[in-house]
Amino acid sequence: CELNITAQVQCGVFHVELHRMVGRLEGQLRSTTAELRRKSDLCQGREEHDQTQFEETQGQQARANEEFSQAMGSLADIQASRDAKMSEKSDIEQDMQSHSRECRKVVASLEAELSSLKRSRQAELERRGSNAVTGQIQDCEVSPWTFTVCSKTCRARRGEPGYTQGTRTILLPAGPYGMPCPPL
Repeated sequence: CELNITAQVQCGVFHVELHRMVGRLEGQLRSTTAELRRKSDLCQGREEHDQTQFEETQGQQARANEEFSQAMGSLADIQASRDAKMSEKSDIEQDMQSHSRECRKVVASLEAELSSLKRSRQAELERRGSNAVTGQIQDCEVSPWTFTVCSKTCRARRGEPGYTQGTRTILLPAGPYGMPCPPL
């Protein structure tokens, strides 16, 4: 019988200790579960934050790609415009060279005609036997025009234009029977 009492006592202590241990384990389980939930919530919050940042970064990248694409399109337009202007400039330069050659030919032709007219005038005066004619006929000669700098570098639309002043001087006055000087 004593064995039974001791066994009951030991079973009772064991049962009490077992309840305490189960209580501690349940407490640890609740604590660990709460900590796990807290960490899980924290991880989920970080994951949501990271996802938001990732989406914002993707949006920024998409906007940057769009801006880059637009800039490249603008650059292509500018380069095409530049190429067109360069081609236009080349065409204008060729036209200017062509007109310059043509102008030099016209000037040479006019100078030859003027010289011929001067010789004809000289011959006519000599044929008439004018006693007053001594030597060659001397027409008035003037310098080329020289111009001052324009008073404006550019003008606004419908604005007043700038001005420049041209001058030339008499290099050789007209002799008797020579052509008078043009307006200066």
